Amino acid sequence: MNITKLATASSQKTSPQRVKRGIRSQCNQLAFDTYSHMIELAQLVNEYANLQTSRHIPEPKEWREFLNNLECAFEWLEREHPTQINSKQLTLL
Repeated sequence: MNITKLATASSQKTSPQRVKRGIRSQCNQLAFDTYSHMIELAQLVNEYANLQTSRHIPEPKEWREFLNNLECAFEWLEREHPTQINSKQLTLL
């Protein structure tokens, strides 16, 4: 195989840079959206907990496990996608 054919074959095996940038942008948006929705979820959970507490209703049996899982999810997102979350937040300011 000559050099021209080799260069053409190798360029066809990889996606164009604009496609890669587009996919990366979509992934960044997804990470940010997920984090944003989790913040909304946490706010709703806090409102629910406050309402239940004000009514003197005891917490559900699995409540602490739920809160632990939510905290772990936040920690994972913050650890695995800090750049995506922070850069998107900065562009929205």
